[in-house]
Amino acid sequence: MSSLIPERPLIISPSLATTIGLEEALLLQVLNDATAFSSGVNRQGYRWFTLQRSELQSRLPFWNQHELQRISKNLKDQGIILIESAPLTQSEQLSFAMNEPIDAPAPKPEPAQPAVMRQSRPAAAPPARRSANLLAENWQPDEDLLQLMALNHNIPRDFALQQREDFLLY
Repeated sequence: MSSLIPERPLIISPSLATTIGLEEALLLQVLNDATAFSSGVNRQGYRWFTLQRSELQSRLPFWNQHELQRISKNLKDQGIILIESAPLTQSEQLSFAMNEPIDAPAPKPEPAQPAVMRQSRPAAAPPARRSANLLAENWQPDEDLLQLMALNHNIPRDFALQQREDFLLY
């Protein structure tokens, strides 16, 4: 890790940020990461998690409690998360659940494709917010994306370009 990057970076999905907002995508990623380290509590058909406000503020030190409250409320208003705790400005914790019922059937597996070539769509976003933009027939991935796929996922540039036609149809 470079000395210019003092801690683990926050990573978000660009398509998710485009769909639900940059701040919302960042908070959702942090909440999702937090759920990976806790088993949560099954209640009312959802898996509920509790995160201390101090923990949120240590993971997102550039936001104060008012901003965290506003952004978490935006996620709730968009139907992405459920919140049962008092507002963060009045409470020391955030009690939340991803808006995905735990008794829902598992999604069907998709055909094998490189992860970067799949177009990600947030499952919890309300239908009114979703939109599809068609790609032009001459669309090509830019060089930055091709380099990232090669560096981060070991996907050769030539292979990615060979999948372009299937990606356009997807």
